[in-house]
Amino acid sequence: MSNLMKTISAIMCVVIISTMFVSYAPLFAQPVAVTPGHPVTLQFQDSVSSQDVNVGSLVDLFVRDGVYVDGEMIIAPGADAIGTVRHMKDNNVFGIPGSITIDAVSVRAVDGTMIPLQGSISAQGKSNTALAIVVGLVLCPLAIALHGENATIASGTIFTARVVGMQSIYVEP
Repeated sequence: MSNLMKTISAIMCVVIISTMFVSYAPLFAQPVAVTPGHPVTLQFQDSVSSQDVNVGSLVDLFVRDGVYVDGEMIIAPGADAIGTVRHMKDNNVFGIPGSITIDAVSVRAVDGTMIPLQGSISAQGKSNTALAIVVGLVLCPLAIALHGENATIASGTIFTARVVGMQSIYVEP
């Protein structure tokens, strides 16, 4: 009886350990190759201002249009995407405007894979330098302290990023 229990225990251990290495891809999924440079149209969920973010801040984006390869959807419309603030300059005296640059980082494919992206969008606020100088010279030297506008990328703004490197996405037939 004890040999039977040892055998059953050994079989159970093998079964339990083998389940730890099972793929999370759907059972009948097939791989679809996504080539570098494939376009992905992204949209901003919220407005982003140079006044409110710092370099390295994460920005929430989403996919505007589904992305298809060989007739298979690899990225669904509305899929989450992430951007990061690469450059930010706050507005300043002498009417100098703020500026901001946001890079696309990654997007979630239909199988949960995070696909790296490359692409960026920049914005610059309105300059008030000429106004600050003219008003400062004519009326009051303190007018030179006028600030330019902050840079803002409005909610709903659309831009295109591109897939970096070769990616395999598993889609269900």
